[in-house]
Amino acid sequence: MISLFKKNTDEYSNVVSTKLFDKEARHVLKFESEIFARTLGPYGMNTVLEDRALQHRVTKDGYTVYSSVVVYNKIGRVVSRLIQKISSALNAVVGDGTTSSVIVANELYRLKKLIRKYNIPPKLLSGVVEVVSRQIVEAVKADAISLEDMIDKCREYLETEGISSDEKLKTMRGTDYYTIVKNLAAISLNNNYTDGALVADMFVSLKDPANGFINPEVSRTSETRYELDRGFEIFRGMLLSEMVNQADNRTAEWNDTDILLVKGDLMNEDVPAIGKVLNWTIGTRNRPLVIIANSFSNNMTETFRNSIINYAEQNHKIMPFLAIEIDTESSIGNQILLDIEANIGGQHIEVGNGRKFPNEEEPVMYQKYLGHAEKVVCRGSSWTRIIGGSRSPSKVSARVEEIDKILDQFKSEPSIDHQKEARQLNKRKACLLNDMVTMYVGGDTNEEKEARKDLFDDANRGCKSAMRNGVCRGGNTEVAHICHEILNDKSKIDAIVAATASDLHYGDIVTRSELEKIVIAVLKEIKIAYTRVYAIVLNNKFRNWHKALKLATKCVEENLVYNLVSEEFENWDVPDKTFELEKKLVINSSETDTQILTAAVSIIDLLITSNQFIRTPKMSEMQKNA
Repeated sequence: MISLFKKNTDEYSNVVSTKLFDKEARHVLKFESEIFARTLGPYGMNTVLEDRALQHRVTKDGYTVYSSVVVYNKIGRVVSRLIQKISSALNAVVGDGTTSSVIVANELYRLKKLIRKYNIPPKLLSGVVEVVSRQIVEAVKADAISLEDMIDKCREYLETEGISSDEKLKTMRGTDYYTIVKNLAAISLNNNYTDGALVADMFVSLKDPANGFINPEVSRTSETRYELDRGFEIFRGMLLSEMVNQADNRTAEWNDTDILLVKGDLMNEDVPAIGKVLNWTIGTRNRPLVIIANSFSNNMTETFRNSIINYAEQNHKIMPFLAIEIDTESSIGNQILLDIEANIGGQHIEVGNGRKFPNEEEPVMYQKYLGHAEKVVCRGSSWTRIIGGSRSPSKVSARVEEIDKILDQFKSEPSIDHQKEARQLNKRKACLLNDMVTMYVGGDTNEEKEARKDLFDDANRGCKSAMRNGVCRGGNTEVAHICHEILNDKSKIDAIVAATASDLHYGDIVTRSELEKIVIAVLKEIKIAYTRVYAIVLNNKFRNWHKALKLATKCVEENLVYNLVSEEFENWDVPDKTFELEKKLVINSSETDTQILTAAVSIIDLLITSNQFIRTPKMSEMQKNA
């Protein structure tokens, strides 16, 4: 076939030749792999990031680095964005592996040579790789250590009444479950086992480790610590500074509190009705009252201020009252309002668009609207926590079900980066389930705090992934060893060949014998790719590629993992996985390994089966040839 596009400089069309597309796609994959390889593993290097405002940031988080890389070449930039869409889903799911998938894909690019070697269509090779990788994923899942039984035992103990939190934590630290979480987290935290133990402390403090939420925030001090929230957070605070009742001059805290929710703005004409609610709740029932609304008019705000001053003069104490403004009008604001309503067991009142706040003749009629909480803590104008709400089980279930539907929808859209939205949804879900821990990440500088926060975030998601899917040998060795086992077991090869033949129906292109050779070649290339990726992890410490590759090969072929901290080999081939859990184990969430493989295969499929590129038309060329 004669090509019409022999030169890159031709302006005959906006279609880019196969040769040029292949060249640029290969180049961008190799380029990004080399960048990300520098951050891989506990001995990977930090990256300094700069934005337009010259706000420098230091990080070792692969996803953050990836999000900051821009390829200037137009074809390369498009390929880079496509690859990023495929791999970025990993960060949202397991908090790790985004850059690893690109590095694995770069090593797997050698698969393309099989097209010429066996004279087969790219689509056939792509299909074989997909089937083989699917079989490997199933083998990884079967080889993983399940944490479900461990979690169930922990849950039974944690829900036992009459045992203090300190006592529970002390007991939990002696369990296999705690040790696995500590080691798993430490890997994401650059082999820092002290920080790994802190993550384990948080996970065993959750009522339901698989579904609870750990919320990392930057600490105001150098200390890293955590708090058991056991409450619903709102990121808005008190309307007036006069509402403070604590010694720190910025916090209000009230027990046994009634809460009134208003969707919309409370205006001047609503002052009399709100006055009735205040008098009845605080004056008659002697209960603290919190009113949450979209906004309060100036007249109503001044009424609150005067009431607080008069109450203090007459009773010689602070009026037990809080007014809090939150967004109730936007879509997400309305969803959060409904979350609060479910948490406190109240019924919100909607005002605006012709609807006024109800002016009941009998104040007791407002009782049906009021929710209740054991405690409300409000700090300044930025933060409120509702603790021990009189929850409505049916409303909570409905809210959680709605959030789960949206999260499932996100999973069905892997090409779209839903990480930020998914995080907020999971946080809302944890608030509704009353199972959230807030972690305050400290450090000597803000840059260090931000960098450590990224690492803790990855560790938290990796541990949660392990709760659902179990753990396997770490360091990117699991997939390589699975391939090694299959290649040494004829029955397993035959099973994969049969599955491939059944799925692809390419009997008129290759014979059964040829298909077997292709399957074996694919398994070998995947094994080599993962062995080399593990060698990259080791090489970031040794700076000696020959030594790193030799160690990686030994681990894969002898079922070992090399521990970069203890500098010892760990034997994974132990009956019933009864290895010494007090040791510093190199382990991964099995989902991390399977998702990395799936993403890498998708990237290779994109590059193998795409052979040309159509650019945006150049208007200058269009006009010149009009």
